[in-house]
Amino acid sequence: MRYKLAAENKVAKYLRYAIGEILLVVIGILIALQVNNWNEHRKTKIEEKKFLKQLKIEFTDNQNKLAGIIHHHRTINYSLRKLLAAIKPKPEVIPEDSLTKYLAELPHIRFYKPKKRTITSLISTGKISIISNDSLIVLLGQWSENLEGYQYGMDIIYDLYQYQILPYTVEQLHFRNAMIDVGHGNSGPSSFSYHADKILSDSKLENLVELRRVNEESIELNAIKLEENQAEILELIEKELSKD
Repeated sequence: MRYKLAAENKVAKYLRYAIGEILLVVIGILIALQVNNWNEHRKTKIEEKKFLKQLKIEFTDNQNKLAGIIHHHRTINYSLRKLLAAIKPKPEVIPEDSLTKYLAELPHIRFYKPKKRTITSLISTGKISIISNDSLIVLLGQWSENLEGYQYGMDIIYDLYQYQILPYTVEQLHFRNAMIDVGHGNSGPSSFSYHADKILSDSKLENLVELRRVNEESIELNAIKLEENQAEILELIEKELSKD
């Protein structure tokens, strides 16, 4: 057609035809790009859903674990306050099993070890940007910071335990009795008796208990903050997964 129009010296018609052909090619390219973009977007959404499902599984498990850890912190705090109330220059006599229980809680530590394989993978591979909900990305960043703060607090408690509390309780606590109380082993009670008045009138014990209490109550607040953070993350993940 172009050759025919050119031969007949119909320049205007030739140009219109040529421009039409160019427009058709451009439109075809644009359609192809749009289809390709749509296909890539579809693949990205599928991959995002996969990561969101993995995050949901991990954070649901983390939330269940953390509930137990918070209960542990509260139990420890209760025992520490009971022990502090009993420590004085002239202490009142308390049952030996109660004293054993309270002293056994002093070195008792449980660590929160959350699952973070998916979030670590998202960050290390740079695929965190695949998550389209900006608020969820912010919450995941806050979770990493909150977890780091919580673990730092636990490191402080562990150092206190390892270098001060454990050496003291080794001298004062009958571990055979403590193991019976918490159900570890059946070697029977210790043949040695407590000197409760001596233990409970020791200012060093008071200092150690108070240090543990202050740090334990602080770490409990951090754990509660972490729990709230995780609840918000799960809520947003659920909203994203419910979308078409």
